[in-house]
Amino acid sequence: MRSYSPTSLRVFTENCPAALEHYLNQKKESLLAQHEWEVEGPYMAEVGIAFHAIVHQAGLQRSKGLSPHAAMEAMALTLTKRIAPDRVNLAYEMAKEFVIYHEFPEGFSFEHGVAFDAQWQPVAWDSDQRKLRLIFDAVGCMQIEEDRGELMLAVAQDYKTGWAVKADELESIQMDAYLTVLPLIFPEADALRIQIIATRFNQTYEKTFLLCDDEDVAELQKRKNRLKFYLKSADLSDGTARVGSGCINCNWSTQCKAFSERLAQIVSNSPSENTSPVELARDLAVVESRMKELEVILKEHAKNSGLIRVDQKTLGFNVGEERRLMDAAKILEVFLRANPSIKLDDGQRAAMRGLIISMDPGVTTFDDVVKACAKQLGYKTKKEALEEESKGVIKTQQSPRWGWRKAELEQAS
Repeated sequence: MRSYSPTSLRVFTENCPAALEHYLNQKKESLLAQHEWEVEGPYMAEVGIAFHAIVHQAGLQRSKGLSPHAAMEAMALTLTKRIAPDRVNLAYEMAKEFVIYHEFPEGFSFEHGVAFDAQWQPVAWDSDQRKLRLIFDAVGCMQIEEDRGELMLAVAQDYKTGWAVKADELESIQMDAYLTVLPLIFPEADALRIQIIATRFNQTYEKTFLLCDDEDVAELQKRKNRLKFYLKSADLSDGTARVGSGCINCNWSTQCKAFSERLAQIVSNSPSENTSPVELARDLAVVESRMKELEVILKEHAKNSGLIRVDQKTLGFNVGEERRLMDAAKILEVFLRANPSIKLDDGQRAAMRGLIISMDPGVTTFDDVVKACAKQLGYKTKKEALEEESKGVIKTQQSPRWGWRKAELEQAS
């Protein structure tokens, strides 16, 4: 019986049936077969695997009331036997920073794997009858006090180590799977909560479902049905390649015959305005995928050897300034100072802060609010307002940016 994980189903739905076959074969051949390869590729997959293993040790030690650091270092050193030390070290540094601020839930299980058969009955992890299996970074059940009274809340946490983590991860196949199996693991639960923890930004996205709420129950059923549909679709798949938008973020395009044939056609034929826009869009997806492959190689070279000089330009990581908003809630503070007639009690203020933070605004939003409120705040110019209000709120740092730049003229000797 074919079995799946949330990651393999994601590859199937976002890339294509052929990508799923490549993914499953790669896992079989990998020394890290018991873990999940991220869609971003083997490099970040190994960093993520190492991070999770190190943080797992931290969670176990914290649950015993012990310092986690010795266990974290021991796990990191052990991992270097099968993962490149530079990748382990990156994960180790990320993990050390993460445990400074992260509070591990008391009584939870960490790196907890579960497996279920086609009838949603729990089975052993390596059972021949398994249909779906997944690993929770942290999972547990706890009692909370709500307006409705005391509730048993089942919580599933997922640690994301990437740079592009957003709230829409809560709508992913992985979260569909979490919500489907949580009631099976914790039948005593009155409510379910899923949490995405963006480890690089100390940001948590979450969603809670009350099992006594008709709308929440309807959404849970919808998400379970979606997961079941993907499982059935994957079973029916014959592994046929589907050239199109899924090629853009596919890790296996170089191994795909259909992709190579389409790329050869694009190179040999000039685009025509009479060609179907859909087919032209497929061609663009193929070209973008090949650009991604070239960038991976070139970025690695630039990291090791510096800028690449090409005629009158350079390609590589050019240093530039990057501005980052350190506290999104400052947007509300600026607005309220500019509009003193608006009075909010503590509850309303907390709700507004939460709303703004959940919207994940960036520097541009903060700048727009400050400029709009500059006059009310007593500044003569918008520039003056930005300079003053940005202090302690906007962090400016040197940041490498990948791309082309006009080459500097070489000085004559």
